[in-house]
Amino acid sequence: IKRQTDRNAEECLRHGVTTVRDMLGHPGAIEELRKRISQNMLVGPRILRGAAIQVDGGYFAILSFIFGAKGMRIIRSQDKAREAVNRAYKEGADFIKVFLQYNELLLPGRPLPVLNDEELSAVRYEADKCGLVTAVHHTTVEGFRRAMRAGIPSLEHMPVDGEIADADIEEFVKRGLGIVPTDSVAWALSYRRNGDPHSESPEVTEIIEDREKRLEKLLDEFAEEGIKRI
Repeated sequence: IKRQTDRNAEECLRHGVTTVRDMLGHPGAIEELRKRISQNMLVGPRILRGAAIQVDGGYFAILSFIFGAKGMRIIRSQDKAREAVNRAYKEGADFIKVFLQYNELLLPGRPLPVLNDEELSAVRYEADKCGLVTAVHHTTVEGFRRAMRAGIPSLEHMPVDGEIADADIEEFVKRGLGIVPTDSVAWALSYRRNGDPHSESPEVTEIIEDREKRLEKLLDEFAEEGIKRI
């Protein structure tokens, strides 16, 4: 796995990518990788490290112990949200990540708590004061609209539960916000599930077949042998 991590860094520069964002990883591992790159021990891009802020029981919150306090902080109020941003800034975070994920992606029936509007605004306001960009994970139209109303400058992924209205698009452009569609999320969400009436639809079949074909090609080109066997 370590060799694959090093190779990922090398492949970035080989393909002209000079800056990447780590959206949610272990801060110690990221900082060690950045150190080796800065000391010319490894060829790689500039890596921006994010610090995640989440409510108790929210998306990925159950795994917060893996990322450590520098990687993800669980908050329960506006004040704690502001404190979390300031602590992340002092600990060297390059940006702040929050979540507006209302349902578990792999268990669509399970609802999840999310930041309320006051907490969301508190995070963005404090991040702005610290000179940090705020990024938000979202996969619903409601999440898109709430993030836009809060003025979150970087929207990660895109709504998959409905179409964005023309008025939303106009407001989004007017505010000068940005979106990172993340094609791989569409791949990840395209799987067959028992009881799903759309499992055998031509569109789902086409996406799954395309995913398998492309992943096989990517593995051949970029993965170490040990990763391929996994």
